[in-house]
Amino acid sequence: MLRAIINYSCDMQIIQNWILAVYDDAALHGVIGQGLCIAAAVNQAIDTTIDELVGRHAPPELVTALHQRMLCERKSMIYSLGHDLEVEGHTALQRCAQARLVDASSALAAHQVEKPRPRALTLVK
Repeated sequence: MLRAIINYSCDMQIIQNWILAVYDDAALHGVIGQGLCIAAAVNQAIDTTIDELVGRHAPPELVTALHQRMLCERKSMIYSLGHDLEVEGHTALQRCAQARLVDASSALAAHQVEKPRPRALTLVK
């Protein structure tokens, strides 16, 4: 479902996979690790995903668009997580999410562009 949120270019596929992995990992951690109800875990996962994007200096327009879309799709995300937990079971989903997070983070790090450093100001007399 989140795959439909970002469809820009081939390079965006790496970012999309990373976002999905962060969301999945956070949602599963909320349910399994913290014992939250599914709705609370989804809310926390949305916040965690947005915080990660902001922390990695994602373009503000991307963060805003993604956050709005995730909030609009919240009910679907709650249903999907509940269904996945029912069908797949906690352990299988947790292993899958962790593996995707590691793969996506490695791919993102390999393609990450270094931010330009600010220039020093020169005082003119």
